[in-house]
Amino acid sequence: MWAEPVKPLTGRRVVAFGQRGDVFPDQVAGKPVPNFAEFAAREQGYVRDAADWNAYRLTQLTANGFTIEKRTNEQSSWLHAADGKRALGLAFLGDVTGGVAVSVKKFWQKYPASLEIQGAKTASGEIKVWFWSPQAPAMDIRHYDTIGHGLEMAYEDWKQGWDDPLGAPTPMN
Repeated sequence: MWAEPVKPLTGRRVVAFGQRGDVFPDQVAGKPVPNFAEFAAREQGYVRDAADWNAYRLTQLTANGFTIEKRTNEQSSWLHAADGKRALGLAFLGDVTGGVAVSVKKFWQKYPASLEIQGAKTASGEIKVWFWSPQAPAMDIRHYDTIGHGLEMAYEDWKQGWDDPLGAPTPMN
């Protein structure tokens, strides 16, 4: 499972709190971390300089590949964060006090699908469920050939009008 806070307390410098040391493991585990004002001045500077990730998206474009991307704002580019084979399809938006999670059963089998979080650094973020991902190419519903191949040899047949966008024609007697 991939997880990342809106403002990760890690980077080139460790954000530490007194004797506790590195607080990032607690942050990723969903445990409370000290309030910003409780950090030493140097660590407060590190936290201020760290990026605030406002949007995330999980996209399964094929049966064998997903990507996770993130960005700081709508004017900036999406950055690749992770990838893998078959995503389970869960997104959570919240904090240590609670939140909302969305899960799509058999997500990877429903490709090209996406789960997208917007406004993660605000009090009113949202999760979108895309059953046809905007990152996927347009659906092509044309038939794979323009001539019929007969049901004796092929798994499907084609006749004039069967690929009409108005639906299947009624049988003619």
